[in-house]
Amino acid sequence: MSVNRLVSVLALLLTAVAVTSVGAQDHSECEQVRADADESIARSKDNFRDKSNFEARARVQILKMYEVCKDESLEGQYGPTLVDIEERMGEHEFTLAKYYYNQYRAGKGGLKGAESRLRIILEKYVEYSKSDEVLFLLGRTYVFEHRQEDGTATFTDLIRKYPASPLAYKAQTYIDRLAAKPSQ
Repeated sequence: MSVNRLVSVLALLLTAVAVTSVGAQDHSECEQVRADADESIARSKDNFRDKSNFEARARVQILKMYEVCKDESLEGQYGPTLVDIEERMGEHEFTLAKYYYNQYRAGKGGLKGAESRLRIILEKYVEYSKSDEVLFLLGRTYVFEHRQEDGTATFTDLIRKYPASPLAYKAQTYIDRLAAKPSQ
C-alpha cells in the first residue's frame, strides 16, 4: 500500500471516529437534558409551594430538550405535559392580570401591571385557552390608558383570531365606539 493511500485511509478512520464521538456527545447531552426535564416535571407536580417556579423550569427544560435532541417522537411524549404546564402558567398570569385590572377599577392603580401580564400570556403561552379573553381585557386596558389605536388593533385581532367568541361582538362594539369618538 502506498503512503498516500495509507494517509487517505487513516484520514477516513479519524473522521469516522470524530463523527462517532460527536454523535455520542450529542446523545449524552440529549439524555442529560431529558433527565433534567423529567426531574423538573416531577417537581412541578409534587411541590405545591414553589409550583410556578418548577413549572417554569420544566417548560424551559422541555423546550431545550426539543432543541437539543431533535427527536420528533419526544414531542408526542412531552407535548401534552408542555401544553398542561403552559395552560396553568397562562391561567396564573391571567389571574394576576385580572387582579391588577380590578385594582385599577377600584382606583388603586395597577393598569400597567395588568397590561404586562396580558402581554406575557400572548407572547409566551400562544395556545392558552382563554386568549380571546386576554385580548379583550388587553384592548380595554389600552382604552383606559387612552391608547385608542392600540385598543382598536387589539380588538380587531380578537375578531380576526376568534370570530366565534362571544367577545368578538363586544370587541366590535368597542371598535365602533372608538371610531365615533375623537382621539384624546
